[in-house]
Amino acid sequence: MNTVVWRAWDVLSGLAAPKFVTRETAVLLILAASLLVFRTLRERCLLVWIVGWLAYLGSHHALVSASGQASPYAMPVGHAEFILAVALFTAGAFIYASARDFLLPLLAISVVLIGFALFQGIYWPDSPTARFALELSYRILTLSAAVQVLRFRRARKELGPWVFAIGLMLLHLEWWPLTHPFAEAGVLLDMLLGLGMLMVVFDESRLHTRRLATLNALTASIARAGQQGPMAATALKELKELMGAEAAWFRLMDGRKLTIFQQIGLSPEFLRDRTSVAIADRVERIPEESRPAVITSSQLDEMALPVFQRENLQQIVIAAVPGKKSMVGNLILGSRRPKSYAPDEMDFLMTC
Repeated sequence: MNTVVWRAWDVLSGLAAPKFVTRETAVLLILAASLLVFRTLRERCLLVWIVGWLAYLGSHHALVSASGQASPYAMPVGHAEFILAVALFTAGAFIYASARDFLLPLLAISVVLIGFALFQGIYWPDSPTARFALELSYRILTLSAAVQVLRFRRARKELGPWVFAIGLMLLHLEWWPLTHPFAEAGVLLDMLLGLGMLMVVFDESRLHTRRLATLNALTASIARAGQQGPMAATALKELKELMGAEAAWFRLMDGRKLTIFQQIGLSPEFLRDRTSVAIADRVERIPEESRPAVITSSQLDEMALPVFQRENLQQIVIAAVPGKKSMVGNLILGSRRPKSYAPDEMDFLMTC
């Protein structure tokens, strides 16, 4: 009698309480760290990634149960939860990269893929063609997310986006033809992805802190400055370093011309050729829109192109500088490599 009761209790406890393996424990640690960071930083992309880790944890537990033949539906459910986790990781990457236009198509694609994962596991579990289609589908999602993140942070000296992109690309289901070389490295790959996410969030927090410090420095400079010159020079230096530009200059309206009033990083040759330009200059005119304009080398005219090529500037950002009644000039940041700017970066530049 005691033996029967003991075995019944063992079966029931095995069904009710999850048995965490090493990989699931690692995911729990990543979840705990992410929750602690989110409590302080409140990044939206991190919240989406946390929900993704919950789906990822459920997927692992279901797949571990499937290996023990606990239920015939454990494998399909595990695959569906894995696709859900991939979709959430991708959505968080799109939010981070300011690519929110992709969220609605991602939602539609994810619903289809989750349904396909269920049907593939239930009706075609032994079909190589169906399994290959599933593998290819979610890898396309991870590839698109990695491309968006790296494109968003191109030309910036940040390690976090690269670690995150690599971890996301190595995310996979266990299928011998494709994932056998990584079978023993699952925990390390999960930790790599979690580390990349946290590094991305910390990079954003550090950038916000630097922006606040820059605004404080500008405010202090304005309060101390007895004339415009020192104030403008300090402002240009702070903005140049924060925005990662190689050169910065401020043009002031002088009659029908825009004349360089302060500059950092420009060569004497550039100043000789373009110290003053017409107000209607095709390259450095004051933007008509309220938001800064981004101009690449391919948009330069025949007269300005050689000057900027000699300066090795591949991209410039032009922001209008308003006065009390009208625009008084523009602020220009030049970079040697093309960069992508998030909307909050443009808002910060307008605020400065």
